[in-house]
Amino acid sequence: MTDEISREEYAELALTNEVLRLKKDDLSALIKAKDNELYEKCERIDKLKSSRTQLLTSLKKEQKFLTDSVQANDKLKETIIHNEEQIARLNEVINYKNAQIDKLKTNLHHADEDSKIAITEAVERTENTTSRANLPDTRKSITHKFFINGHEGYMTVGLFEDGTPGELFIRMAKEGSTIGGLMDAIGILTSMCLQHGMTVEKLREKFEHGRFEPSGFTHCKEIGDASSITDYIFRWMDLKFIEGRV
Repeated sequence: MTDEISREEYAELALTNEVLRLKKDDLSALIKAKDNELYEKCERIDKLKSSRTQLLTSLKKEQKFLTDSVQANDKLKETIIHNEEQIARLNEVINYKNAQIDKLKTNLHHADEDSKIAITEAVERTENTTSRANLPDTRKSITHKFFINGHEGYMTVGLFEDGTPGELFIRMAKEGSTIGGLMDAIGILTSMCLQHGMTVEKLREKFEHGRFEPSGFTHCKEIGDASSITDYIFRWMDLKFIEGRV
C-alpha cells in the first residue's frame, strides 16, 4: 500500500526519534544544569545581600560610634576649656591672696610709729616705777574671743582681787610667728604697765588708732571697725573695765 511506511523510512523515523530523544535528554540535562547554576547564583546573591546588610549595619554602628566620639570629644574640649578658665581664676585669687600676705608681712615689719612710741614709753615708765603690784597666785581672769576682718584671736585678762586688770595674754589663731611674737611682746609690756600702776585709760590713749594689718570690721558692735589688733584690744579693755559697756 502506498500509505504504508517502508522499512527504510521507518528506520529513518526511528533514528530521528532517537536523535530527538537524545537531544531532549541533553536539553533537559542542560536546563537542569542551568537551573542548578541559577540556583547557586541566587544563593550567592542572597549571601551577598546578607553580607551587604551586615556590612551596612556594621558601618552604621561605626558611624554612630564615631559621631558619639566626636560629640564626647567636643564636650571634653569644653570641659578642658572650662577647667582652664577655673584654674586661671583660682590663680588670680591665689596671686591676690599672696599679694595680701606680702602686704601683711610688710605692714607687720613696719608697724605704725605711734605703736612703737607707745611701747617705748610704756617700757620707760615701767623702768622708772619702783613699786610693782603682784597678782595673787590663784586669780580670776576673763577670756575674750575677737575677729578683725576675718582674723581670729583670743585675749585673756588676769584680774587683781579688786577686779581690775593686772595682766594680758594675746593669742592669734592661724597666724605666723611674726604676729604671734609681736602679740606676746605687747601682752608682756601691757602686764608690766598694769602691775606698775599704768591705767587702762592711758594704755588706750597710746595704743588706739594705731594702724597696721589686720584691720577692718569686727564682731563687736561697740567698736565697729578697728585700725589694728592693738587698737581693738585697748579699746575693748577700756569699754570693759572703765565704761563697763561690754
